[in-house]
Amino acid sequence: MRKLFIFAVTVVLGLGFLSSCSSKAQITVTEDDAEYSAEVYGGDDFIELVPGTYDVVEKKGAISTTIPLKITKGKRLPNCIVEEFILLLTNAEDKYIKIGEKKVELSALNPNEVYAEICKADVGAEVPVTFQYKPANSKDLKGIMEAIVSCEVELSIEEQEKEKAKSSNIYDDVDDIYNEAMKEASDMYEKAQKEAEEMYEKALENASIW
Repeated sequence: MRKLFIFAVTVVLGLGFLSSCSSKAQITVTEDDAEYSAEVYGGDDFIELVPGTYDVVEKKGAISTTIPLKITKGKRLPNCIVEEFILLLTNAEDKYIKIGEKKVELSALNPNEVYAEICKADVGAEVPVTFQYKPANSKDLKGIMEAIVSCEVELSIEEQEKEKAKSSNIYDDVDDIYNEAMKEASDMYEKAQKEAEEMYEKALENASIW
């Protein structure tokens, strides 16, 4: 009995220690905020947040949350790559939560893989995205968790290098055609000018004979 009692106390204390070392907050996305809280840079907006309440959990000094993004338009850019895919936390005053002067930014895990899923998804479908951030210390972590109310999502995309190179080649081809046309026009002008001068000189010679 004594051994069982000691074991039970140990388990309870252990669970209490674990709960004291972990923390949880919640993000609330309202119907009004959902449509305007997701921005796409480098293309038209084609995602929005799904209204709801989402847990923000802390594990091993990092905080993370998973929020579904709803596909709102069919026109996406699958040939692009993700430059930045972040979640910005906001407080009760609807201001960005900051550490010093820097905004707290949770980065999407496997951003290009998630973006590929978004591009393949049907309009109206929801794609869950997990964002993560690791504060510098426990004080910052506590301050962030206590201030969380809602969030915004920003997705920045850009053309892949091969697409850029392809576009560059097209512009080079157009420049070559233009330069060739200008050279041909210049040659034709010089030829016409020379023929006109010869005709003028010949006309003067004929006039002097009379």
